[in-house]
Amino acid sequence: MSVQDRTITVNISSNNRPTPKHYSVSNIRPVNKGGHSTASMINSFGQVVGHGASDAHLDTRAYAWSVEHGLVPDLGSVYGHASCATSINDKGVIVGYMSMSDKSLRAFVLGQGQMYDVGLLSPLEQDDAFSIATDINSDGRIVGYSNNSEGRLHAYHWDHENGMVDLGSLSTGRSYAYSINDAGRVVGWSQVEGMSGYRAFKWKEETGIAELEGNPGLPSVAYAINNAGNICGASGTLWNVLRAALWTTDDVIDLGTIADMSFSSGQDLNDIGHVVGWSYPAARCKVRSGQAVIWDRQNGMQDLNTLISPDSGWQLHKAMGVNNDGRIVGCGTFEGRQQSFLLTPEDYATDVTRHLHLHQMSLKTNQKTGIMYQMVMIKNISDKVVKGPLQLVLRNLPTGVSLLGKMGEFDTNPFCSVNTDHLSPGGQMSTVIQFVNADGKPIDYDLACYAGTF
Repeated sequence: MSVQDRTITVNISSNNRPTPKHYSVSNIRPVNKGGHSTASMINSFGQVVGHGASDAHLDTRAYAWSVEHGLVPDLGSVYGHASCATSINDKGVIVGYMSMSDKSLRAFVLGQGQMYDVGLLSPLEQDDAFSIATDINSDGRIVGYSNNSEGRLHAYHWDHENGMVDLGSLSTGRSYAYSINDAGRVVGWSQVEGMSGYRAFKWKEETGIAELEGNPGLPSVAYAINNAGNICGASGTLWNVLRAALWTTDDVIDLGTIADMSFSSGQDLNDIGHVVGWSYPAARCKVRSGQAVIWDRQNGMQDLNTLISPDSGWQLHKAMGVNNDGRIVGCGTFEGRQQSFLLTPEDYATDVTRHLHLHQMSLKTNQKTGIMYQMVMIKNISDKVVKGPLQLVLRNLPTGVSLLGKMGEFDTNPFCSVNTDHLSPGGQMSTVIQFVNADGKPIDYDLACYAGTF
């Protein structure tokens, strides 16, 4: 095996970066043109779960994605059929649901490489019995909904000690649990008697299930609760439409909607109080009819499509999850298909080249395989800690050169991740980037470095 040492000079430049937008958008689960995917949730470490299929005729499969490990397109299924991942906690434990041979559904939990059937509320097997897991907190407590012994769908709470426990209902109808925070507080919605039909609820072990405050006689739903106890969802108005709502300890806030849309819903919120969801024109409309939105106290509700580059090729339809770094996941249309997106805030994807020195790199080319091994030396020249993970963004790669182990796209350019939580003042580190170059000639490109806020 012939290996040659080559040295190139790297052009360290950020001048060719497109005009900054509020968010960069990435396709975190690339699929074939006939496929589709939707991202459900993102945890504090940027790990994402959802579901998708590489072909429209194939069963949907739960997936996971992270910068560190790339895409795991199929998390498997205890029963070998379709599956969907709905949530992931900060320990990397995933929950969701999977189908059985009779097409009924079972909630699952996946941790340490093992997937388990969470079971049913009903002790008896029923032909139409099923269970779904919707969320998991840091302690591994799970919520969702399942058929109880009376055959009704009821919200449940699951933990290792007690198994699946029925949370009850606000009346005699169905109930659904959608979120649990680290204190064990649960939210969801339940059928009720009267004109509203359904009402949002909160639950805690000490007091049981209780209706959320709001307009009496009007419908409401709750989809997420953060660690501060704030809740997001949607609440009915006098005009018989649902509008995104935020329940705080003191008030219920109508979050409004965006132009040309009558309805809206908050799907998730972080501990900072940012709410994400979607705005849509009519009840029971298709996801593609909606627009992904974000709400905060300073800016109100904004269409996320106006906060990304108009040249991105994306139409963002529904935001499903947001973490405390402000990274957002959901589904949109890209190249004609519904696919998963990841939005990275501008203040998270900070250009830190001015705080770092990227040394010249030694380029080793394997003439037999055409693979180049590039060493990058990174030294912190600022007086601040640079928080990771670092992302090296490679621009203007020559035609025919590809990046091995490519983790994703950033501003339409490939990036590789450097595994570090932080780079201390005066510290340094190194990383290896691998390229495939069939003719074995040295390559040149522009390099910029991005990282978390600091």
